[in-house]
Amino acid sequence: MAIVGHGPSQSTCEDCYGVQITPLSDRTAAPAVHIQITGRYAYQGVLFLVRNMATHKVVGEFFNFDENLFTSVACDDDEEPDFNEIDIDKYTVLGHIDPKLKEWPVHLDWMMTTDALNNSVTELELQGMVVVRHL
Repeated sequence: MAIVGHGPSQSTCEDCYGVQITPLSDRTAAPAVHIQITGRYAYQGVLFLVRNMATHKVVGEFFNFDENLFTSVACDDDEEPDFNEIDIDKYTVLGHIDPKLKEWPVHLDWMMTTDALNNSVTELELQGMVVVRHL
């Protein structure tokens, strides 16, 4: 079931957000990247996940983020059956804790997990949703 207020973008703001992804060279167990997201205006919340482009399955795990702002979230959406398979104890899908206004940038790290490595994932897509105060 979709949550009221979350849905396709209705934004008319072009170039409001920026994403910079850089490899982390100090991780040897699994490939990992640092992600920095910037925006023009304060935001209420975010939702981030990484998908395998071939299967559209959510893969990997986020780490090294501000635990006062973000936590693992589960999305129960009839249109996304693979969300029902997500382990809430892992940081596979990262979301905001509360709707208080927050400032940019957002810094977090993401790593490939063993299951994705074993399945030879080659193309990934970072997906995100920004929850803004609608005036």
